[in-house]
Amino acid sequence: MDLKKAKKAFEKEENSSQENRESSLIISFNEMTREIILNDLFIISQPNEGSENHLVFKYLYNNLNRKITRKELQVQAMDGANLSKTYHEILRDLGFTGNLTKIFFTIAKETIIFHNNVDRNNIQNLLPIKLGKSHKS
Repeated sequence: MDLKKAKKAFEKEENSSQENRESSLIISFNEMTREIILNDLFIISQPNEGSENHLVFKYLYNNLNRKITRKELQVQAMDGANLSKTYHEILRDLGFTGNLTKIFFTIAKETIIFHNNVDRNNIQNLLPIKLGKSHKS
C-alpha cells in the first residue's frame, strides 16, 4: 500500500470513528483516575479507590454485554466479599440514574448486563413509552 492510499484509509477510519462517537452514547472508564465519563464530555462519577462501587463498575466495564451474576461479582470483583448493595443502589451511587440506567444496563434480580456504545437511534427502543394521562369526557 503506498503512502497516499494509507493516508486515505486512515482518514476514512478517523471519519468513521468520529461518526460513531457522534451517533452513539459511550461510557469510558479511566482506571488511573477512576473517572466514569459519558461521550468523553461529561464525568458521571469518580468512585473511591477499592470501594464496592469502584470494583463492581470496573468488572462490569471489562465484561461488556455479558450477563453477570451477583455471585460472579462477589468472587471475581470483590475477592469473595458479599455485595452490600443492590445493583440499583450501586448504579445510583455511580451517577447512573433514571434513563442512564435504562440505556446502559439490563438488571434482573440476580444478574446485570452493561451495554456500552449504545446507538442513539435505538435509545427509544430501550426506554419505556410514557403515555399521557387519559382525560375523561
